[in-house]
Amino acid sequence: MPKLTTLDALRLALDHHKSGNITAAEHLYRKVLVKDTNNADALHLLGVLLRQTGRVRTGIDLLQRAVERSPNIAQFHNHLGQALRDLGRGEEAVETYRTALSLDPNYAEAHNNLGQALHDLHHTPQAITAFRKSISLAPDFPDPHSNMAHALLDLGRVDEAAGECRAAIRIDPNFAEAHNHLGNCLAEQGATDEAISEYRLAVAANPYFQAAWSNLLFTLHGSPNFDGKAIFDEHREWSRLFAEPLFSGVAPATAPNPDRRLKIGYVSPDFRDSPVGRFLIPLFEHHDKTQFEIQCFADVLAPDGTTRRLQSHADHWVITATHNDEEVADLIRQAHVDVLIDLRAHASPNRLLVFARKPAPVQITYLSYPGTTGLKTMDYRLTDAVLDPSSSASFYTERSIPLTSSYWCYQPAAQLPEVSALPAEKNNFITFGCLNPFFKVAPASFALWREILSQVPNSRLLLHALMGSHRDRFRNDLGQHQINPHRLDFVGKQSYADYLATYAKIDIALDPFPFPGGATTCDALFMGVPTITLAPQGAPAVGRMGASILTHAGLTAFIAHTPEDYLRIATTCAHELPKLTALRTQLRPRLLKSPLMDPAAYVKGIEVAYRQAWRAWCVARH
Repeated sequence: MPKLTTLDALRLALDHHKSGNITAAEHLYRKVLVKDTNNADALHLLGVLLRQTGRVRTGIDLLQRAVERSPNIAQFHNHLGQALRDLGRGEEAVETYRTALSLDPNYAEAHNNLGQALHDLHHTPQAITAFRKSISLAPDFPDPHSNMAHALLDLGRVDEAAGECRAAIRIDPNFAEAHNHLGNCLAEQGATDEAISEYRLAVAANPYFQAAWSNLLFTLHGSPNFDGKAIFDEHREWSRLFAEPLFSGVAPATAPNPDRRLKIGYVSPDFRDSPVGRFLIPLFEHHDKTQFEIQCFADVLAPDGTTRRLQSHADHWVITATHNDEEVADLIRQAHVDVLIDLRAHASPNRLLVFARKPAPVQITYLSYPGTTGLKTMDYRLTDAVLDPSSSASFYTERSIPLTSSYWCYQPAAQLPEVSALPAEKNNFITFGCLNPFFKVAPASFALWREILSQVPNSRLLLHALMGSHRDRFRNDLGQHQINPHRLDFVGKQSYADYLATYAKIDIALDPFPFPGGATTCDALFMGVPTITLAPQGAPAVGRMGASILTHAGLTAFIAHTPEDYLRIATTCAHELPKLTALRTQLRPRLLKSPLMDPAAYVKGIEVAYRQAWRAWCVARH
């Protein structure tokens, strides 16, 4: 059999590459480079393959060499730009894409990729311009439609975003990214069950699309059509398919001394100004450094003041945003972490597939929301006595550790508005409000709120929702029930300061169900706004978040156990203005004295839980 020429070898390698035979393709690319170390085509194609298989750092070196050898090939610059973007080097990626376009101004893929890089850098209007150019050059190219939808949604233009998703799906009905983005649009429109259907289509089209899987599992909590067992079953199926194959069956071993100083590792993209980031501040500031060494694995590329505040209390800080899951797991193993804490669960993006690899002896999920991860390798979940009032182990793969204090420790914003006077005093009507993400406003919630409006004459309802046709849909719903649609108002996308100031317009907050608020409820209470929550019998921990917060705030009178209770509490409060006026001034001082704002007791409870989990592991080792 005659030897392959270099050209024939590259053609055969590319055929293997396109057909998914990665091992054979890589072997042939490398064989060409053994003969000709400067072959630009082989450097380029091997660099692309390495990037596609998660070896971006090695791949980028080859792509840079390819560009150096053949600087006038637009495709080489385009693929180099993709690798730079993967590593978070957004400014360099933008310049590389612009070089590609200077060589080929009609390169639709490069316009699309330029748009993505600009969007990463928050240059959203310019990103949309690039996506539109890509579409004009290649009308049958679905990617820029989907990517533009993502950018439009960030601008709060949800109807336009949904339209772009549907345009992409018309071109390619199995385009997973477009189904995922459409799910996000539908969630923002309050169409939770329709969003779940789109996420299912996304994972059907691409079973390894982890962002869509996480969106699906997270959003299930917002639908009344899924009880605790159904949600648990879905999480276990995800784990069975994607997480369990990653565990080698061998967990790392560190010295099993039950009382020594422990290395605690925290994994999160939320070490920044975010609800989770703010909740972490008291934990980090009050940790007992004589007993615990704090290591953070931070998926944060754009640090802010909260990042720096948290980092100042960490012993080690590792930026992991540009590392894949296996690389992050290796970093954790190399750091000899004893107890590893997941702070994200199935909120997207997350690192649950790091935890699936079991890089630490003890692994615990906490804080983002008190549900299950579905992982067999997640040993524990933290909870409290209100979130889990009785045995509900069947809802969780993890063993539950109830904290001795509250599940949360509230950290208000540095510059917080003063508590306003009761709006009803000057308005002469009661304003109910819910500033939670709109996907939580399930039909059952809105139906009950509609009944509250019916029973409290002249009252108003203020909701947080992006601009779009869904606002009219909800107003029309009121009209169909003989309620003036103008009694429903909305606020759109806001800064955190403006969001807090909006509580000056609300007399009584209404917690959504079955997925109530967490940080939102704490914010409302601290701004003097009592919150009514529904915690039905048998609800999983996620459905009892509001009950936990109100219990620890000493406000159990605002916890309803049935929709009828919820309606009664709301209508009674609305007719007791003197009590509302007094309560508005009392809530902030009450919170300040409550377990919700007692960092010393809170952190002590967390540290007891860590030590308890560690000692159990040590016992099991002997």
